[in-house]
Amino acid sequence: MFTLRRWLASRYYRAAFPESFEARLREVPKTGKKTFLIQIESILEKGGKHIRGIFFDLDEGQNIERTDVDDCYSLGIIVLNDSNKNERDSANSADHAANQLELLFSKAFYSNEKKKWLGIELLYCDAISDSVLTVAQQVQLREWRLEHMSLRESPAQVMSTK
Repeated sequence: MFTLRRWLASRYYRAAFPESFEARLREVPKTGKKTFLIQIESILEKGGKHIRGIFFDLDEGQNIERTDVDDCYSLGIIVLNDSNKNERDSANSADHAANQLELLFSKAFYSNEKKKWLGIELLYCDAISDSVLTVAQQVQLREWRLEHMSLRESPAQVMSTK
């Protein structure tokens, strides 16, 4: 029964992010052949079995739909390493992923020319062990998973009735 409950929870309880936030992530210009979202996924895959998850602290837990381009989302990222694996390898993998994510977000959303963040402001990107994540942090954070994002075409495409 526990296994079924856990599966149903993971299947149907998904973190929902504002559509305009997801759109900003999808609209980052491609670097080479990879979209921004695929670059995030690649960074996390390199950490593989040592990274338990990535959690977003978006606007301190508030669900705000920001429509103005100059109105930045405030984002904090936690890369959670698995303390049940080799502790040193897990910590190193999570630290490396956090550094790579910070660099990726800076390249995508920080304008050196304007000296400010555009669209999404990355406040922090920290790697921590799952053994030290507090209940208070867990309530505020939302797990980010690529497969939960809306991958529909933007703008919406007209369906053919023929």
